[in-house]
Amino acid sequence: MITLYGPPASSAGRCYWTLEEIGLGYETPEFSMKNKDHKAPEFLKLNPNGKVPALVDGDLVLWESIAINAYLAAKYAPALLGTTPPDNARVTQWSVWSQVEYQPPLIALFIQKMFVPAERRDGEVIKKSIEKGEALNAIVDAHLEGRNYMVGDAFTLADLNVASVARLNTIGGISLEARPNLKRWLDAMLDRPARQKVNALENASRAAAH
Repeated sequence: MITLYGPPASSAGRCYWTLEEIGLGYETPEFSMKNKDHKAPEFLKLNPNGKVPALVDGDLVLWESIAINAYLAAKYAPALLGTTPPDNARVTQWSVWSQVEYQPPLIALFIQKMFVPAERRDGEVIKKSIEKGEALNAIVDAHLEGRNYMVGDAFTLADLNVASVARLNTIGGISLEARPNLKRWLDAMLDRPARQKVNALENASRAAAH
């Protein structure tokens, strides 16, 4: 049985999504970031960085969500990695880009909007995050002109990993109305049954925490 550590409303969310897309059985031990379970000695044996997610599959222990998703796809659903070497490389390209370039400004904005009281928010951080986020949204929007998927003609990890970040736009208050290709594609990705299941898990997790 696969074991995934980390709440669905975290970086582990994209791993939940991958597991649901593939239809794999998995277990998720009760895990509280508020209680600092990610810093507990038992968890640090799995991920010495003290961050989520971590995944255990038999004797294999993995951390970093992009690596976890790539492993799950390679072992259980290779088509999610693309069906040709060029497409596989493009899936890797967009997946890495989503973490290295796309996520940082949107996460910075998310933190300011969701966790910092209004009177203490850093206006300069918000301004720069929105500017950078808009520029990166333009890249995705241009790429999706005439396309239904990030790579090839079918859903891959490129879609899943990029959409997992793109959804932060709405949470951070960035409108996608001026990015019709991105909005069309993101709406379709977030409407997928597997993503809807993860949304339900997120909601249940938040409810249990309060």
